[in-house]
Amino acid sequence: MSIPIVFLHGIRVTGTMWRGQLAAFDDRVAIDLPGHGTRDGEPFTMAAAIDATRTAVDALGGRAVLVGASMGGYVAMAAAAAEPHRTVGVVAIGSTALITPTRVRPYRLMGHLTGRFGDAMQRFAMRLMMGRAAAEDLTAGGLYTSRVSEVLDELSRFDPLAAVRAYPGPIRFVNGAYDLFRTDETEFLAAAQHGELTVIPRAGHLVSLTRTAVVNSAIATAADRHVTSG
Repeated sequence: MSIPIVFLHGIRVTGTMWRGQLAAFDDRVAIDLPGHGTRDGEPFTMAAAIDATRTAVDALGGRAVLVGASMGGYVAMAAAAAEPHRTVGVVAIGSTALITPTRVRPYRLMGHLTGRFGDAMQRFAMRLMMGRAAAEDLTAGGLYTSRVSEVLDELSRFDPLAAVRAYPGPIRFVNGAYDLFRTDETEFLAAAQHGELTVIPRAGHLVSLTRTAVVNSAIATAADRHVTSG
């Protein structure tokens, strides 16, 4: 028995970032969230992101595991809290930092600076950092750097710990050991009613692209446990 999986991407990229996961799992979909990819014309709000996730889950039969990275991890938590009857479990990757205006200021500045370089330069920098194949997966759907401030504003108004507390199902937090977004992982784990934490050595924030097989194993383990518990 397989559990459907909905993959939710990170900020300024699209569902193409999950190609390494889509090839490894059946009965799955990677959607574009509002403000990104095929939904570039829409404003990003958490309510709209939850609605997009709900639509994807319903298309897969009405219940699914939600797997999100960075921004997508926060969306997964929000959607699970809002729609627990549709959510079999959550895997949140690189999404255990509390988003505050002070904390996001450097990322807002980084988004402004990288936006000035244009897509071509950003793609070149990503190839240098993670290799051609991973960079192609990350950027194939386009880069939506102009959305960074909008998304950060919305995330800074979201209380992920409240969402985690509200969701009664299992949540697995997956972080690269060098990921700056693991700052508050202990608080997230404590907030979860049924939480588990996986820390992947020698990995950073884009661990789903740079350590694909390890992340796939963590997702498969979580999904298998959800089948057993469900």
